Amino acid sequence: MQIVRIWDLPTRLFHWALVVCVIGLVVTANVGGNAMNWHFRFGYSVLTLLLFRLVWGLIGGRWSRFARFVYSPGSLLRHLRGEGPPEHSVGHSPTGALSVFALLLVLVAQVGSGLMSDDDIAFAGPFTGLVSGETVSLGDELPQGNRQGHSHCAGDLAPACHRLLQGDQENQSGGPHGERRQAAGHAC
Repeated sequence: MQIVRIWDLPTRLFHWALVVCVIGLVVTANVGGNAMNWHFRFGYSVLTLLLFRLVWGLIGGRWSRFARFVYSPGSLLRHLRGEGPPEHSVGHSPTGALSVFALLLVLVAQVGSGLMSDDDIAFAGPFTGLVSGETVSLGDELPQGNRQGHSHCAGDLAPACHRLLQGDQENQSGGPHGERRQAAGHAC
């Protein structure tokens, strides 16, 4: 068996910081009131994490780069039929990659809507003054949708957290965190 290093420390920190921030966003959105100050802080933290992930996805380690887990439609179909090559089981599989990109897009949309939202009472996003009143009024109609969006993000993150924890448990028996054993002859 060959040990293949998968997740580097910056990627693991990103994963778990994102989990904490999304949970914080859901809780503070549901509490409301003065908790909205923390909601903004968690939102800015998610924005910072997403910007970091974008940069790290371009210049980070091999397994963290987006190019490593962008698959062709043919690769996706072969994977779904169970005919994918063994190296697709290391890191993100083709379906896992779709899940990652979908989650990142949802988070970008959530953060973007928060930056331009205004509750017409006490809280306004920093870009509210830079967009048209029509865009802001659309944001005024979204608080309930924004809350549902947080719940969807949390719902999307729950299976991902389970996979991260499951991977950690598997890695404890197979090697240090961020490593997986691979059968010899299956190059990655």
